[in-house]
Amino acid sequence: MTTLGLIGFGYWGPNYARILSRLQGVRLKWICDINEDLLKIAQTDFPKINVSTNYLEVLKDKTVDAVVIATPVTTHAALVKSALEYGKHVLVEKPLTTSSKLAEQLFATASRHKLRLFVGHTYLFHPAVIKLKSLLKKQLLGKPLFFICQRTNFGPIRKDVNVLWDLASHDISTLLFLTGSEVVSISASGTNYIDPDIADLANINLIFANGTFASILVSWLAPVKVRQVTVVGEQKMAVFDDTSISKSLQVVDKAAITFKPGQPVDFINFKKNFAYVSKRQVIRMEKREPLGMQIKAFIKSLQKPNSFFVSSRHVCDVIKVLEKADQALLSGKTVEMRV
Repeated sequence: MTTLGLIGFGYWGPNYARILSRLQGVRLKWICDINEDLLKIAQTDFPKINVSTNYLEVLKDKTVDAVVIATPVTTHAALVKSALEYGKHVLVEKPLTTSSKLAEQLFATASRHKLRLFVGHTYLFHPAVIKLKSLLKKQLLGKPLFFICQRTNFGPIRKDVNVLWDLASHDISTLLFLTGSEVVSISASGTNYIDPDIADLANINLIFANGTFASILVSWLAPVKVRQVTVVGEQKMAVFDDTSISKSLQVVDKAAITFKPGQPVDFINFKKNFAYVSKRQVIRMEKREPLGMQIKAFIKSLQKPNSFFVSSRHVCDVIKVLEKADQALLSGKTVEMRV
């Protein structure tokens, strides 16, 4: 039996509590939040679980093996450091911190104490993303030319980080996983309509070491929720729409380069080659909740250290790209990454 405490019962906390309270071999003993009104909800929904406004009460409980931290990003570093120093394994929401240097220090602390520090890049556990990775690895789409990622909704807005750190962190993590390549160049543009100091709309362009291009659009101020990843390959294309009911992956059986040698490059031939010839294959996904799969992977990593978990390098690479994207957003200039 693995005993856990949950620190943070705001936006994602209730989802963690729901899954952990139903998971076999796991005991959720504590729910902690500084907001007493949220704790009243926790007590109503989970009456058998202890609640507290003081996270140290959770960390000082010697029966607790690990903690889940689902608090604002700017609180992560201090909470993770304290948890590790109290001998607790940690699962923390993404991104780990807003500093790659600090993230590396936290992983060093975890290693020194022989503890697991697991960061919740949830899309790495999404069946559609895993399937898309398989298609790319088997070269069934041909060489990937470019990716387009869109992640927009009407809120929720953040006060501690901008829209890049909140939303684009998902897509950067996904792209690093799918391409298997490092980012070498970043440009970004955006604006802020709500808070003059926090960007709520941004577009990032990434160039990878293997030549792949990616564009990411993120916003808190869109009337429609969009969670979509498109990959265009030399042989086929694929679209993953996370807002669809089926969470399916569509593969378009048509190459991005549609014109034959000597064929006039015009719209008539484009429609002839692409719009009327392409076939779509819909790949249905297993109904597995990514957050649940992530939590199970974390628990398994405590029992079997060699099992899959999100590597420290991946976590720190995501943060480094976000740091450079912030620089590009503020300067309006292309920023180079050190490879």
